[in-house]
Amino acid sequence: MNRATRMRARRPVRLPALRWDPRLLAVLVVVVLAIGLGWAQATRPAAVETVAGGATSVPIEGQTLVCPQAGGVPIGGAAHIAYADADPDPVAAANSSVTAAPLGPDGIASTIAVQAGHAWNVDGPTTLGPVRVDMTGPVASTSSAVQVIQQTIGGTSQASNVPCEGPTTDAWFAGFASGVGDHATLLLSNVDTVAATVDIGIYGDSAPPNADADHDLVVAPQAQVAVRLDTLAPGFANAVAHVTATSGRIVPAIRYDTENGALPLGVEWIPR
Repeated sequence: MNRATRMRARRPVRLPALRWDPRLLAVLVVVVLAIGLGWAQATRPAAVETVAGGATSVPIEGQTLVCPQAGGVPIGGAAHIAYADADPDPVAAANSSVTAAPLGPDGIASTIAVQAGHAWNVDGPTTLGPVRVDMTGPVASTSSAVQVIQQTIGGTSQASNVPCEGPTTDAWFAGFASGVGDHATLLLSNVDTVAATVDIGIYGDSAPPNADADHDLVVAPQAQVAVRLDTLAPGFANAVAHVTATSGRIVPAIRYDTENGALPLGVEWIPR
């Protein structure tokens, strides 16, 4: 299967009607836990140790994640952040801290109780916007989080989710379109106290690559900037975006909405 076919296969389609069932969250958080287990086993050092050449390896003691739009769901919907901790040790959990707060200098943090060796979910904020999740202690190397949104779109109950991820300086996204009825929004979140400068490149199926579609875009400290990719580079049935931070760091995410005229069809989050 060539790349264009694979990318076309990712194009969102209207999801079948479903009734919201709290058990759906249980399924999602189990998936998060499974991912967390594999990731933690692959990445977490058991302890401080000496490696070849006399260097030392130490556990990760802190990480910051961003859930790009974990809140502000219309009436009849629900927003959650699903967490999972792969380490069943209650002592490690007791020596850990997890907090969640709206991204911004005035965001008020809420303490998230760590459930060692389990997956669980917490209601998202009522206001639309990014949420910053800070993890410190042993949990930082054994846990993950996912944004879960359930809402009614075009009369149909739908669910969408996206991993809450950490800052980076380079990311690629493939599998969205920018034609009529396609709306791809790049959300750039900055968790640091210094501004970030970002370049955006677009690669489409019907034009030469544009590695400089937008450049020197400034993302203020502890803020989020939204970029409409379908306006920046319209007319592609299949498109790829390359996001580069030339200074600072950002947490990028792409929300992809489709519609038929005025009828919304669905929402999908494009993974890195």
